Amino acid sequence: MNNPPSCPTAHLPEATPSEVSAPTAELANLAGNYLLFRLGDESYAASVRQLHKIMLPSARTAVPELPHHVPGMISLRGTLIPTISLRRRLGLAEGPTTKDSCILVVQLELISGWLTLLGFIVDEVEEVVSLAASDIVETPDLGPLLGLTRVKGGVTTLLDLGKVVGDDPAELFRPIPPGGESETTRPDRVSSQSHRTIP
Repeated sequence: MNNPPSCPTAHLPEATPSEVSAPTAELANLAGNYLLFRLGDESYAASVRQLHKIMLPSARTAVPELPHHVPGMISLRGTLIPTISLRRRLGLAEGPTTKDSCILVVQLELISGWLTLLGFIVDEVEEVVSLAASDIVETPDLGPLLGLTRVKGGVTTLLDLGKVVGDDPAELFRPIPPGGESETTRPDRVSSQSHRTIP
């Protein structure tokens, strides 16, 4: 992939300590432990508070007429759990299932108040890191994107897996309408390389 053209250099005055704002309340709420995982060459992270279990890929039961990003159901201690391809849900290119692939099982609350478990398929799980509010860069309201951070010299996108699903998780499992999936069943593409850079 070609490197993007460099931006013009601008000489800006350095901010004095009094001009450097403290972390916002939103950033303070984002501080905590995050699980790093990969989708292709890009790094993502989700709060460990959302995680119920990490599983190795297992045999899936296909269900007819479900959207393309829901490849089937898996069994967790006798309970059937829908699985969601995070690559497909975010509009990323397809990738193979490998020995490093994992399923992140999260617990989400439906609009009705009922709790449900969902499995998100990712390419690789890396490690848990602790992020302070000062480690996180705020971004505009872009659906499941919470912010950006830098880990080991690379940019990592923080995701809210609940918002990846949408306001009503049940919408994920509506039958595919004629002509394919609608724009309302898929969030905007989220890529750590498509947003502002961070220092």
